[in-house]
Amino acid sequence: MTRPAIDIDLDELVRLHSKGYPDIEIAKRLKVSRPTVIRRRQALGLKANRKSGEKGPHVKDTEPYWQAVRRALKYVGEYIFEAARDYYQKSQDWNRFFICRLLEPRPMFHSAPGPYTADPQKMYLKHVKYITDFEQKMDMTSLAGCPGPAILELVRVYKSADEETCKALARQAVEGAGYVNAGDTVEMVNECTPPEEYQEYWEAEEQKAIDWTPIKEWEPIKKLGKAFMKAASTLSSGTGKKGRGGGTQNIHNHQAFQAAMGY
Repeated sequence: MTRPAIDIDLDELVRLHSKGYPDIEIAKRLKVSRPTVIRRRQALGLKANRKSGEKGPHVKDTEPYWQAVRRALKYVGEYIFEAARDYYQKSQDWNRFFICRLLEPRPMFHSAPGPYTADPQKMYLKHVKYITDFEQKMDMTSLAGCPGPAILELVRVYKSADEETCKALARQAVEGAGYVNAGDTVEMVNECTPPEEYQEYWEAEEQKAIDWTPIKEWEPIKKLGKAFMKAASTLSSGTGKKGRGGGTQNIHNHQAFQAAMGY
């Protein structure tokens, strides 16, 4: 009794083979085993796109996605960078263009607590802006900016695939670029968070904080009297002679200052 034949899309097999995909990648696309693809390919009289023993960079499904991308850029970086330049010229999307070169997670920052805590009811917009900016920077310690998942498909097939296929995958990787959690593995990442979506999130969070701010002013407005008194207190009654610091004290300016103060 023979084993039942596995149903496989031969047209798709031929199409992928013509684009230069190796047997293992065709098997992943068709969701069948590699030996099945080899048997069907040989039955159709098609040669393998890779020679026996020829391998490309290996990507583990259990390794962090951003680290796999960093390694992949060593092999297919030229494709990605060229696609990113073309994309930027058409869209002027700087954020997506920038992270296509890989934005690694920020180093963890351990801030020392201050000597006291300010009264929340006396916070100005300047204080709230400082806090939200700091929180966004801390959030980047757990995020990485990467090209989209298509880059991993590109690194698997670039040795045997045709130039058009490689460039198409590079464009997909650039268009799908965004942020991922630093701990997410390759098998966990189906897509990246778009830069504009991440920016909108933090703009919304900042607006919530601004709406809460008790004092809707950027910073305290210093009274002119205090500032004037501080400036006046730095002057000493000079006689036109050399001072201790080597400067000359002008008695006329001093008298004018005293008159302005009401003396």
